[in-house]
Amino acid sequence: MWGPKYSHFVDVWVAYCYRQNKFGLDQAKSPVCNVARGVTNNSCTEQSLYSGITVKF
Repeated sequence: MWGPKYSHFVDVWVAYCYRQNKFGLDQAKSPVCNVARGVTNNSCTEQSLYSGITVKF
């Protein structure tokens, strides 16, 4: 918009990471992933959201 001199002078970014099975275990049967059979504690699933601003001087 302002030409190549000012391109990427300020960048705003967002990153999202979702891992459904981060340990590689069977989520239906593993005691690590479940409190009881069929009752999950969501410990084998990870969700992360990162955001930031980068400024070039």
